Amino acid sequence: VLSGASINTWSPSWSAPFGWIDTAIAERHFMSKRKNQSQNKRSIYFNLNKTILEDVSTLSFKRSRIAFRKIARRADARTIIPALIPPDHLTQDGLPVLVFKDNNADFEAYVLGIFSSVIFDWQARRYVELNVLSRIICNMSIPIFHNCVLAQRVIEISGSMVLRDIRFKEWTARLGISVEAARGSDKEMELLAELEAVVARLYGLDAPDIKVIWDTFHTNVNHLPDLSKVLKYFKKWDKKHD
Repeated sequence: VLSGASINTWSPSWSAPFGWIDTAIAERHFMSKRKNQSQNKRSIYFNLNKTILEDVSTLSFKRSRIAFRKIARRADARTIIPALIPPDHLTQDGLPVLVFKDNNADFEAYVLGIFSSVIFDWQARRYVELNVLSRIICNMSIPIFHNCVLAQRVIEISGSMVLRDIRFKEWTARLGISVEAARGSDKEMELLAELEAVVARLYGLDAPDIKVIWDTFHTNVNHLPDLSKVLKYFKKWDKKHD
């Protein structure tokens, strides 16, 4: 069982787990909970196919999921702190998870990349005070997911960052493209700088917008991807995006 403190951006094992629970107990609890939610029109499980509803292997915690810290402030170094967590890992209240009804790995990788970006985080810092609440997440802007080279590059970078952990080999294998694990801090830094540039293109930003985000993000931006590298990749993608 993981807590918010257990993860960090791109890292599902940042610190020790919150605790442990017997798998059989967890399965019984969440099977019962999902069946009850299938009767609720506001639930993602509403009218879920009966075959799926009765299959314990389809419980959401049986596969990798995106989680994010609930307790965060806009004055912190980062406000949105997400990570992909491995199968058979549960979370407590301080670590909400995103549930996708269609279980599309490409879309999950895309969302993980957007959530992990400084640009998305900057947007969140306009609204978050002490907690990253679901109503805030639901009202934030995310570029529409469609088949374009920019979205594909977000998926590739997310896959490369995630594949550093062998526990996600099966998840990355479900992506519509082949990815290689990011090995070494230099490679990671380059990928994260490129991610910011690609996300900026998806949001329709220009170079001055990116500079404003870096200038107003935090009193110290040394922990962010190097702005000069971000702008280099932003220029590189000028002729490639659609």
